[in-house]
Amino acid sequence: MRKEASSVMARKRTGSLYWTKSGRRARLTIDVDGEAIQKSFDLETTDRAAAKAKLRRLLKQSAPELRRLQLASPSPSTRSSGLLGARR
Repeated sequence: MRKEASSVMARKRTGSLYWTKSGRRARLTIDVDGEAIQKSFDLETTDRAAAKAKLRRLLKQSAPELRRLQLASPSPSTRSSGLLGARR
C-alpha cells in the first residue's frame, strides 16, 4: 500500500562539507524563485570541526536571508556576507 503524496514530508536540508585547495566549503540547497538550487559557501577554515560548526550556523540562518545573499552576489562568499562573523 502506498502513502499519498500529501502525507509524505521532505527530508530536512542539512548541507554538506567538502574540501578544496583553499579549505573547507559548504554546499547548501536553497530556494530561489521557487526552485531548489545548490550553492557553495567558503567557510574560511581548514579545520573539519570548525567547518561543521559554521555549517550549522549557516543552516540556522533564515531562508530569506540566504536568498537575499544569493540574489545580491553572483559569486556567493560568506566572507563578504557576514554570515559567519569575524572570528578566526
